[in-house]
Amino acid sequence: MRLACEPNTSAVGRPRRLSRRQLLATGGAGVPLSLAAAWATLQSPSLVVREQPRSLPMVPLRDTHKMLSPALINLVRDRLRWRAEMGVSHLLHWMRVFADPSSEEFIPDTAREVISLLTDARKIESRFGQAAVIVETDHGIRYLSGLVNRKLRVDSRPAHPFQELAAFAEAGLPASKPISTASRTRVLGDAVRDCLLNVQLREGRRAEPEWALCVAAHYSAVAAWTNRWGEMISLDGWASFLLDREPTRFCCGGTHLLQSLALLLRLARGNEDIALGRRMSERVRNRCSELSRSLADSQSPEGTWGAHWIKGAATADYRHRDLHITAHVIEAQLYLPEDLRIAHDSVRRALNCLERAFTLASDDDVMSDYCPYSHAGRVLLRCSATPGRNRI
Repeated sequence: MRLACEPNTSAVGRPRRLSRRQLLATGGAGVPLSLAAAWATLQSPSLVVREQPRSLPMVPLRDTHKMLSPALINLVRDRLRWRAEMGVSHLLHWMRVFADPSSEEFIPDTAREVISLLTDARKIESRFGQAAVIVETDHGIRYLSGLVNRKLRVDSRPAHPFQELAAFAEAGLPASKPISTASRTRVLGDAVRDCLLNVQLREGRRAEPEWALCVAAHYSAVAAWTNRWGEMISLDGWASFLLDREPTRFCCGGTHLLQSLALLLRLARGNEDIALGRRMSERVRNRCSELSRSLADSQSPEGTWGAHWIKGAATADYRHRDLHITAHVIEAQLYLPEDLRIAHDSVRRALNCLERAFTLASDDDVMSDYCPYSHAGRVLLRCSATPGRNRI
């Protein structure tokens, strides 16, 4: 399937042939049961991928740069530095902190090396001894994630479906960026198309829509398209699905519910061509307001949030769980409009908690639990930015 890349346009789908599955649905022998339904299928909007991903920068929190010392920030940078023993998931989290060219934290040479590795199946195989992590599909290419039921080395693949595409989007990689499978060279846009054509707005086994939503927010040039089953996918429909979904279904202790809704609201600022409709936007805002009230009630005296940060979002106990959840909560605040954020004092106490975690951690601690520490570090680095300066 040929990739369509148009930087700032929306597209209405051109008439196309009905697939065998669609023909069977209309009556089998090509005689439609409903001419209206067949015409609607022909006129369905097609997916158009942007060459350059949208820039969706975080919005600074008030006065947080006054709370964090230069010594702490240097410690965070050192603890999160690149290491030769990092696996794919480590490297994707490293990218979120150090691979964005618009950030003062950007490390050009290492970022190029990391991206070169993560976009080449043969290099991944050479480094980790694991072949076929980037595979061909009927609709493009795909990274096999940690949730794929195959015998793949843990350090050779992303932990979540489409996590790598979300990291590439945040780093600003263009859709024309070459990606090599084991047999040939494709482009990032082929992976984006595969992701968005396989989206379904229904619950499924091992479904994790959070990263696919991030991919759509950055790369889709249209607010609605049809997936490979002929189903309409729209941002409003996606928001409705997220709002109706149980918090326990979201990753990282349910915090990706808040993060996903915050991203949808962030998308609306300056991107009217793909923003939510007015009514859906109000529903999302109301839900975020409810979540902020829940956060106010559930924050511990020490400043953390844990398994019960929201009713129904209890998560399994694991090392550094509270650090992980607290960092995700503050990260979401950086995308929310100011009137929907938690109280300034709650932010201050949470940042103090993240600061203590880095002060007490050793290099080995951070390396063994790089994911939660990278989220915490990204928040601390962002919140250390002087207002008006472009950081992360």
